[in-house]
Amino acid sequence: MIINPKNKRIFSIAVGVFILALTGVITISKFNHPKPPPQSAFLEDQKRRSGPCPGPEETIEVNGKTYTYLPNWYACHPVERGDRVYFRFSNSLEPVVRTIYAIPGDHVELVKDSTLHHWNLKVGHDLVLDADHEPHFFGVKALPVLSLYLKEKMPVLKDKNYILFDDHSPSRADSGTLGVVNSDDFLGKIES
Repeated sequence: MIINPKNKRIFSIAVGVFILALTGVITISKFNHPKPPPQSAFLEDQKRRSGPCPGPEETIEVNGKTYTYLPNWYACHPVERGDRVYFRFSNSLEPVVRTIYAIPGDHVELVKDSTLHHWNLKVGHDLVLDADHEPHFFGVKALPVLSLYLKEKMPVLKDKNYILFDDHSPSRADSGTLGVVNSDDFLGKIES
């Protein structure tokens, strides 16, 4: 059988396009389905949660600061406004220390900060303030993730839903970037 050079060229181009498409599908598949994180952090958290409440006091270091930590505190104590919690927002990243600003039953409202082009949060009638007593700000001009919860659930926090922030604006890994968080992700209470 003799293959026409024109058909051979078309066949070569088709094979090349197929290989490129297949490579793209494999790449997209890897991007959309990354390898699961190591399970050691998850298993450690589960083991700790099944232990005594509270667990034995520990000294931990987070971002160069030393804290007294009460593991598994919230298995037998309610979360209270103003509590500092050790919070794991991802099994692949280290936990962070954050402060609780809004608890179930609180009425919360987003307030646009037109000067800084960010957002503030009111809990009841009061703006959330940073450690330096300035309004805590987060996000950009676009509506923040918190707006999705407030739009869907109404402006009152439901059971096990909390809003927590870092001590200084803007921050990461808090309700400014994550939205409303669940108390199941609180590993324990920070005492100091």
